[in-house]
Amino acid sequence: MQLESDLLELTDTQGGNGALSDLRVLDFTHYIAGPYATKLLADHGADVLKVERIGDGDGARRIGPFPGDVPHPEKSGMFLHLNTNKRSITLNLKSQQAQSIVKQLVEEVDVVVESFLPVRWRSLDWIMTRFVHQSAASNDFDLQLRADRPISGLQDI
Repeated sequence: MQLESDLLELTDTQGGNGALSDLRVLDFTHYIAGPYATKLLADHGADVLKVERIGDGDGARRIGPFPGDVPHPEKSGMFLHLNTNKRSITLNLKSQQAQSIVKQLVEEVDVVVESFLPVRWRSLDWIMTRFVHQSAASNDFDLQLRADRPISGLQDI
């Protein structure tokens, strides 16, 4: 299956501005810590593609404030703040089609940031082959990092 080139062709969304304009990031994070980390990357010019699960999406969509105090997944002030300057897609990572899409996306990125449960990430371990991997999981203090070049974490990029 070949994806549309506009999805796979990750490019700087800020027209070449920013210290990180040549960095491409695949963002599998949710709630606050991971999305904030990738927001900082995007704010400095990185092309960040956020992957949300189909259905509920990122849990931050259910965190206020909301306009008029009326909860709505598309109007969460927290979610909107944490995901500025990012592009996004929704995928069911359990499906073969989505895994194929992720494999293609991984070939195009420099960094993957995730906040999966350790068991879930290990089931996707096949994508940890050629890129920097930084976990933002609050329940996985044994952060994993693999890279084909020496680097000690995202703070060194």
